[in-house]
Amino acid sequence: MNEKNERSDKIFTIVITVIVILLIAYNIFSYYGAHITLPGSEIKQITGTDPKNGEPVSIDVSSGVVILNLWATWCEACVKEMPGLNAISEKHTTVGVLRGPVDDLTYERLALSFRNAAADDTFFDKYMISVLPTTILLKDGTVKKVHTGMISPDAVESWIRSIDE
Repeated sequence: MNEKNERSDKIFTIVITVIVILLIAYNIFSYYGAHITLPGSEIKQITGTDPKNGEPVSIDVSSGVVILNLWATWCEACVKEMPGLNAISEKHTTVGVLRGPVDDLTYERLALSFRNAAADDTFFDKYMISVLPTTILLKDGTVKKVHTGMISPDAVESWIRSIDE
């Protein structure tokens, strides 16, 4: 009977270990999935609704260098990075993609100087964006770089210099 209990304990330990490993792998992939899957893929158009008036909007991101920031008004880190993105948008084409629900008061208070579109969840699912903020560098509609978490204007400038070299 003791040998049977030891065998059951080993099987139970192996099963729990496999589950823990799978959960860790899932969390790592959720965080870094966009880093792995997006570079080289194409994003040519951002569609959604204008957060100011709710009208349909379509933003062409197929040419030149575009900084694409995926964010939400309910995301504290996203809101904190907006002054830096406003500064970036003075030099480089910047487009925001909002994940809902959009808090109108927060959005208005930010007084953003770049275009935004509130996209539905299918956009975020298609590009495996599970962490906000996420910033993507596009060149002629092709993903060159992906950054998860807050990004500084200096980091964006470094990105842009790296693709021009």
